[in-house]
Amino acid sequence: AGAPLSQIVMTKNQKALFVGTAEKDAPGCIQIYKISFEKIVDVQAHSKPVERLKLSHCNQYLFSTGQDGCLIIYDVNDRDAKDRKGEASLTYSDQVLTLPSQLEEYKNIRDQKQAENASLRSPDNLGSMIKNKNLEEEKQQLTEEIATNSIQETTKQEQLTSEKSTKESQFQDSLKKIEEEFMANKEDQKAKYSRQMLEDSTRHQQLVRERENKEREGRERIQDLIEHQKNELEELKFNHQKEMETEQNNIDNHEEEIKVQKEKHQEILQQISEDAEKEKDQITKKNQTDIKKIADFSLKSKAELQLNKNRNKDLTNEIEQLKRESMDQKHLIDSQRGANEEFKEEKEKKEKEILEKDAVIGEKEAQIYQYKKKTQELEKFKFVLDYKIKELKAEIEPRNKETEKLKGMTNDMDNSLKYFNKVNAGLGVIVDDLRVKQEKMQALIKMNRYTIRTNNILIKSFKDDIYETVQYIDDPLKLQTFTHEMYQKYVKDSGKKAVEINPEIRKEYDNQEKFLMNSKHSLEQKLKKDMNLHKKDSQKHMRENYELIKQINTLRDRRDELISKTKKSEISKLSMNASERVSNINDRSSHAGATQQDDFIEAELIGKKERIQQLREELEKAKEINQNLKETIEVEN
Repeated sequence: AGAPLSQIVMTKNQKALFVGTAEKDAPGCIQIYKISFEKIVDVQAHSKPVERLKLSHCNQYLFSTGQDGCLIIYDVNDRDAKDRKGEASLTYSDQVLTLPSQLEEYKNIRDQKQAENASLRSPDNLGSMIKNKNLEEEKQQLTEEIATNSIQETTKQEQLTSEKSTKESQFQDSLKKIEEEFMANKEDQKAKYSRQMLEDSTRHQQLVRERENKEREGRERIQDLIEHQKNELEELKFNHQKEMETEQNNIDNHEEEIKVQKEKHQEILQQISEDAEKEKDQITKKNQTDIKKIADFSLKSKAELQLNKNRNKDLTNEIEQLKRESMDQKHLIDSQRGANEEFKEEKEKKEKEILEKDAVIGEKEAQIYQYKKKTQELEKFKFVLDYKIKELKAEIEPRNKETEKLKGMTNDMDNSLKYFNKVNAGLGVIVDDLRVKQEKMQALIKMNRYTIRTNNILIKSFKDDIYETVQYIDDPLKLQTFTHEMYQKYVKDSGKKAVEINPEIRKEYDNQEKFLMNSKHSLEQKLKKDMNLHKKDSQKHMRENYELIKQINTLRDRRDELISKTKKSEISKLSMNASERVSNINDRSSHAGATQQDDFIEAELIGKKERIQQLREELEKAKEINQNLKETIEVEN
């Protein structure tokens, strides 16, 4: 009735068809047709469409399966009696295919044997009769022995079957025990794994809490240390400013006294000034050159100090990154405390020097001695500045070496990336070679299996022929003929004669061939999947390598940008602050040594801190890059 058909089965006599319907949302039924396509009947079978139909070899049973998960077996009764009689009368052929020449030989041999038998059975030949009787007795004895042997063999076979059944039962019991033990072990392992997972989760939570507590304590300690350091620095600055104000007041008082004494000793000074003008000009020239150098160095140091202050502001934002470096910060704080104590000692020394200078200023030999002492102090400060410049240059050289090392590392990484790309290409070629070798090996395996199968068939047929010849071991003539036939079959004309293949062997061969074809198809599909996965992995590695190269290029660009920005900012700050600081240098020339040394020491400390931080960041970046490279190498391996 217009329903789609899923399965069609025909009987052996080609007179009936069995059809299964497969209509969606409708029960599946089995329709029976005559071969002239006349519908006989519809049989309600399944609640859902029919999936598979199969007739038995004897055409007596019909098997049907449907989407409802049911298997139904029907009895098939053929109403046509003639066909059944014809099928029953037909028997399987036991004839062995032979050549007509061999048949003629067999007939001639049979006639000869019949004539010999007739002559032997004639009443005239008494000796032959006696021989025949003896042979018949021997034949009876042999038949009895064969019967007894057959009984013994049947008993042995029964014993073997019973032993086989007992062993199978024992094997099944052992299998059941093993399965029970396996299930028990599996449940125990699951319970242990669940317990371990719970313990690990609790332990992980505890560790996370401990880490958070430690991080909080570290943050609090760092904040306390930073605040304490800031307070100490502010106190030092405040005290220093107070001392500077007091010193400035003392200097003003001394200047007033100097003015009073100038008024008293103008005549003496006029005489001395004429002599000292020449020396003064020379000293002023030297002082101007020294002041310019000091101004340049002070501008540079101030610019570095400003940069360091800005970096300190950035470092406050990066405090979270310094969680793991809290111990290092403690050591740095201890070193800073030692440096502060050294600075205090230097400050006391400088105060003593200022007092000595005040005593010198109080003397009457005013300008000549002042200029001489100033020149001496400037020369000392110049020596200190030269020493500090040398130290800074010595610090710049390892930085340049580190940049060169980083460049070498990037070049090595590029070379390693190229090497891994080459290795990938070589692995692809190796995979192709292995695939070709696999195909060749499969072809060889097929050929060897075919030769083994043909040899097994020959061996079986040879054994069957030997068994047939052994049956005629009492008759030497027949045995001779059979051996001659075997010789003709297996020795002389082994290439010409076709071996008769047992249908069971042929069936097994077909099944093996189907199985091998299916396995070949599945292996080809697996190979395709593996090839696709390999391609995806190689593409993934290429992308990761490309991303790594991009990251390296971006890092290089950032480094160049930062260097250019720092240079521009230093130049701009130097140019902006040059005019203001040059104007104040002449007023502060007397106190330049002390203030500049303090500023220089602070700038040096801040620069060293930032240098340590930069080196740590570069180390972390290098470690991350090394880890990524190791992961890529492991994945490719």
